[in-house]
Formats: sequence, C-alpha cells, structure tokens
Amino acid sequence: MPDFEGDIFKTIIPIKSDANGLVDLRTGPTQDEQANEHVNRKVDIIYALKDNPKLTLKQIAVKANISYATARREMDALREKGAVKRIGSDKAGCWEVIEIGKRTE
Repeated sequence: MPDFEGDIFKTIIPIKSDANGLVDLRTGPTQDEQANEHVNRKVDIIYALKDNPKLTLKQIAVKANISYATARREMDALREKGAVKRIGSDKAGCWEVIEIGKRTE
C-alpha cells in the first residue's frame, strides 16, 4: 500500500537483479536473444516445411506465430542461403528443404 505524505505518495516497485546485485534497466531483448530468436524461428520454419512442403506463406506465419511480412522475409533469407527452394508455382507448388551438404553457397 502506498505511503501518503501530504500530496505526495510513494510506491515501491521491485526490480530484479543478477547474482552480483546489478540491475539491468534496459528494456527489450539483448542482441544475443534477438539473434537466437531469429535462428529458432528459421529452424521452426524448416521443420514445418519438412512436415508439410505445401505450406503457404500465410500458413507458415500462423505456425511460426509471426506476421505474414516476417514470414516472407524469413523465407527470402532461407532461399538466399540456399536452405529452401520453391518448386512449381506459388499456388500449386511446394517447398523443398535442401540439406546442408547439398547447398550451393
């Protein structure tokens, strides 16, 4: 309960600290956490495509819990790295996941 002193009141907000007693006041994920998130997202997409190569970008977005635009960017990045390839048309085609030893980077 806040302590009232005249027109001013005081609220105590607990802040987590590390083992050394240091408090990190930055908000949001660190660069390492962001990098891990991107890698994990790509791995999730690869596994989803191995399970169902006929997934659409919209379905990939839903499965990976990301926006359609992010799914498109991730798929473009995977294509650029040679990890996936689209076979056939956008409507009737499917995705091929290319194994690491078979990539042409």
